[in-house]
Amino acid sequence: LYTSCIALANDQHLQTISFPTIGCGQIGFKVADVAEIIYEALEHFDPRTHKSIQEIRIVIYKPDDYDVCVNTFLRLTEAEKAKIMFDQM
Repeated sequence: LYTSCIALANDQHLQTISFPTIGCGQIGFKVADVAEIIYEALEHFDPRTHKSIQEIRIVIYKPDDYDVCVNTFLRLTEAEKAKIMFDQM
């Protein structure tokens, strides 16, 4: 879903796209599982082929979910240099 939306946003020449942590609310998916899916989608994002996209935001509503996402992203990026920026609002 995330990669398809990124491709569609690029096709529409959008510069910014935001995603909620889909499924973590009423559906009840585990936040860490969703964070891994998001990370995988972002890992496949290639700015050379998605030239219009300048920023991808992940919207996390609950502070505890934010902490889980950050810790999951950090765990997944330990061995590599990530281009992920965390901005808590």
